[in-house]
Amino acid sequence: MNRGASLYFRRDSWIVGPLSPTATGPFVATEPYVKMPAHVSFQELATQVRIALSDSRLIPDIDFNDPARKQTLSPILRAAGVKSWSTFHRGAKLMTIRADDEQITLIPKMNKGARNGFSPVSGRQTLPANSTPEQLGTAMEHVFSLCR
Repeated sequence: MNRGASLYFRRDSWIVGPLSPTATGPFVATEPYVKMPAHVSFQELATQVRIALSDSRLIPDIDFNDPARKQTLSPILRAAGVKSWSTFHRGAKLMTIRADDEQITLIPKMNKGARNGFSPVSGRQTLPANSTPEQLGTAMEHVFSLCR
């Protein structure tokens, strides 16, 4: 199964949590999301990303046209301590992580504003799934530097 995680930086903290695949394909944010201080090392973030990946799980079909779908963002907003996606989005940077039994892929994103979300930018990096926390942390630091 493909698993996912997201790593946000916003203001003075990191927010890390699982992205779970749905039966129809898209990934959604699922609990738990963790807020970490800005000064933590990328090796510590790599450890938390691995935990988030292990918490990623298959979600049954979800109706993306349902107004309640906005709740799929609520784990992120709760961790950040904000009430709206537009508030959260201001100044946020994002890297998404996809993993399977073979590899981990780090994907830098560009913040296009609350209405347009985040879009991938060039610079994705793939590592073996059995990479050490040091290897993963070093790669994460490089890829996150590409986020806008």
